[in-house]
Amino acid sequence: MQNRDAFGGKEIIAKQLTTANLSAAKDKRVIVIGSAKSALDVAGAAGEVAESVTMVCRQVGRID
Repeated sequence: MQNRDAFGGKEIIAKQLTTANLSAAKDKRVIVIGSAKSALDVAGAAGEVAESVTMVCRQVGRID
């Protein structure tokens, strides 16, 4: 990712998501990159505690 150092936030991949990581999202703006099942799971979980959740996708796929 270009300019990763300028981000200043915490990066977590879906399989690393734990209750402790999720509590770190409390009242924060969260960006979820992806649109597959794991991304939707993370966005849903983060949405319970975060100020906002934004999903970023390269292309829109079908969600069944």
